[in-house]
Amino acid sequence: SGSLSNGQTVIITHDGKVTGITRTDTPVPQQGSTGVFEDGSVANSSLRGVYDPDSGRVVVVYADAGHSGNGKATAGLVSSDGTITFGSPAQWHPGNTGEVGIAYDTANDRIVVCGKDITASDAIYNVGSLNGSVITFGSYGVLNGSAGEVKVSYDTNADRVLFTYQSASVGKCRAGEVSGLTVSNLGTEVTYSSGNINTSTNAVRYHEAAQKHVITYSMASGGNGRARVATIDPSDNSVTFGTEATFHSSSAVAETTAIYDPDSQRMVISFQADSKINAIVAQVTGTNLTFGSKNVIFNANAHILDNTYDTTNDKVVFSFRNAASPYDGKFCVGTVNNSDNSITIASTTSTTGSGSATRQGVTYSPTTDHLVFFYNDGGNSDRGTGLTYKTLTAVTNLTDGNFLGFSNAAYTNGQT
Repeated sequence: SGSLSNGQTVIITHDGKVTGITRTDTPVPQQGSTGVFEDGSVANSSLRGVYDPDSGRVVVVYADAGHSGNGKATAGLVSSDGTITFGSPAQWHPGNTGEVGIAYDTANDRIVVCGKDITASDAIYNVGSLNGSVITFGSYGVLNGSAGEVKVSYDTNADRVLFTYQSASVGKCRAGEVSGLTVSNLGTEVTYSSGNINTSTNAVRYHEAAQKHVITYSMASGGNGRARVATIDPSDNSVTFGTEATFHSSSAVAETTAIYDPDSQRMVISFQADSKINAIVAQVTGTNLTFGSKNVIFNANAHILDNTYDTTNDKVVFSFRNAASPYDGKFCVGTVNNSDNSITIASTTSTTGSGSATRQGVTYSPTTDHLVFFYNDGGNSDRGTGLTYKTLTAVTNLTDGNFLGFSNAAYTNGQT
């Protein structure tokens, strides 16, 4: 039935005809499996994940509520069928830890984590190495005393990490070089915001094509959503900025995050405003930013934003937590059109169903083409849990019993 090429894989249909194997990807996410990475409860703090291309594993950073909120991280291995298994947790901060961040240094094969020491109110960081599923950390360091939420991104061009945080209500950042299990030669702290910023709105991502970082945040006065391009000079680890740009001004922005889309070479910003989750596409030209039109991701109140990028299917993935009952984790998928800097949003999927999750983060495992969500499972004593998903569902005419073999020549329809 239909034409066949020489060597094409074929099946036999129910009516005895021979046809080629087909596959169609439908825009319906396909759930995989869950795995527990923390047997105790995970603190009501952010969960963040990153993919380690050297080990082929994902790494999640979090705070362990069962042990004084200590900062910890765990590595997980995703199989082709979507099952995920985690190694033992490794401690990177021996104290109450809040609002964590994570990045992967591909030049030095190191995990860089950060967060807030809640007791001392310090912005802190640490560096870890991964051997199989075993993570080894050095001693944590302090970026700044009296600091708020800390985030980090890795610069592949400069081979430096950039930390962003809030100090005395102002947006600050520092760049440094990963050396062994620490960050050395930290540059001078500089201010990236023109005034005070809102708590929990600071985020940073690296734009690979522009070889620069994009920092997003909202202003304390008026709540405007703003972004700024940052450039690291590796000779002295100094940071310079482009012009501060406003991406949303009609209402107050309560939370921001961003992700780089390598296919369109655009940055996609998601943010909470007007009791909705929104997305907007940003184009970097030199050190300046221009924006497309805002699109609504989720037309209801939600928070705990995180993003990742599916490099197999060229999709932006938005993760968030429903602010209304059943307080479940959710995600949806977006496609960027770089001709007009617009973004198309698909329907929303619940990750935790009727079970609640006070925090949720996400990363992507390209080796198996799986999204990996991290959350504290309210239906299981807030245990730290990982969940895999495929962005798309593959539909094929191949079954367990209909595979015939390979065509030994080219055939047209009806030919024997």
